[in-house]
Amino acid sequence: MIKQLLSFSYGSLGMAALSLLSTPIVTLLVLPGEFGKASVFAIVLNIVFQISLLGVDQSFTRMFYEKKSEAERAALARRCLALALAATLLIICCFMPFWRRVSRLLFDAEDLWAALLLAASLFLSVTSAFAMTAVKMHKRGHLHSMGQISAALVNIAVTTAYAVWVSPAFHAIVCGAAAMQLVLTAVPLILQRRFWTLPPPRDPFDRVEAARLLRYGLPLVPAFIITSVFQGMDKMALRAYSSFEEIGLYAAASKFAFLLTIMQTGFYHFWQPTSMERYEADNNDVRFFEKMFEYATVAVLISAGLLLTMKDIVKYLLASTYWDSVMIMPFLLIVPLMNLLSEITGSGIRFKKRTYLYVAAASVGVAANFAGNYCLIPIYGAHGAAISTGAAYTIYFLIQTWIAGKLFAANYRIYKMIPAFLTVVIFMALNTFYAIPWWCNIAPVVMIVLIHRGTVAEVVRYLRAKTLNL
Repeated sequence: MIKQLLSFSYGSLGMAALSLLSTPIVTLLVLPGEFGKASVFAIVLNIVFQISLLGVDQSFTRMFYEKKSEAERAALARRCLALALAATLLIICCFMPFWRRVSRLLFDAEDLWAALLLAASLFLSVTSAFAMTAVKMHKRGHLHSMGQISAALVNIAVTTAYAVWVSPAFHAIVCGAAAMQLVLTAVPLILQRRFWTLPPPRDPFDRVEAARLLRYGLPLVPAFIITSVFQGMDKMALRAYSSFEEIGLYAAASKFAFLLTIMQTGFYHFWQPTSMERYEADNNDVRFFEKMFEYATVAVLISAGLLLTMKDIVKYLLASTYWDSVMIMPFLLIVPLMNLLSEITGSGIRFKKRTYLYVAAASVGVAANFAGNYCLIPIYGAHGAAISTGAAYTIYFLIQTWIAGKLFAANYRIYKMIPAFLTVVIFMALNTFYAIPWWCNIAPVVMIVLIHRGTVAEVVRYLRAKTLNL
């Protein structure tokens, strides 16, 4: 299982390293205002993307192991992809006639190229989602990771080339992201072409099966839309109360948090198939989930503390116009931290197919974030948005954990993480409002290790035993 996790994770770590390497280049070539426009583009794309999927990507994940043959699984994948692509083409046909109005609303200018990029990016994002999910469900971690690294390299190359030889506008970042999605579509489809071309065991269009897929997936669409709004609300609030430059600084700060997001993403790709397979094998095995939460808590808290120590080093990788973003970053680390832990504690909702309950948890998070942004952004700007977002994701984690706990009785003992979590939050606040020396941020890492010394010792003993056996 650790080997599987590592096979899915090294691609994510490679993407993180490449993202760090590309950040200085992008910040030198693209001004904060243009970076802010690219961030707004990404928010809109993500919301429309969630609508286009119809939730059937989750239907594919949930029902994959219910199918016993590869032919049935391939038919399931094609059926889900067809439903999502039909919705995608319908959405593109609906918004393209109004591209002038849409581009003025988003970018304060009529921009046909941006509208075309939005349509192309939407199509590629939907296709790549299913191509990579098929890789994930087959537990082909190395293929998944190599696809991610290849896509990240293409992203850097296209973004840099466009900014240097065409225009240093936000289109450069968007074109790079579209090229990345193209690679994430092409590589898995080509290397898993045998799976995608398996003949169907029966009529390829099964209305009963399609209805079943939509019954599971459609209730997730409001949840994912709300979650996308939740994820983008900070930037939308900055758009309302501030400027594209402030959004650009905030987005650059999110790049630092992206390092922890990569850890969350690698875990997500490993956890979804592993948790489903474990639950299908023994739906009373709560101990496995409890131990996974324990290990993950220590890992993400220590990682957040270590990233705080790197804050001032990363600052000098950026163009001077982005230096203020370093003070915005600390509270944004809570977002991937809570998302990763929610993947474990919220598993019960997915196991019991009560997907509509995600809406309740996400709605509470959105309400908390709205209230926080309304109160804090006019006073603290992007710093206030970061604080509000961190607090809202903490509330979201607690609500989702409580709801899922009613369906799957695992005792995650969240109370044990509170002292270490509060320690990290205190140092996040100090780093947000004061220029404290980097070495002070070693303190939360030491305190986390001391508080969770039993778990740390257990992991160290295991690693030592594995090393001696090599």
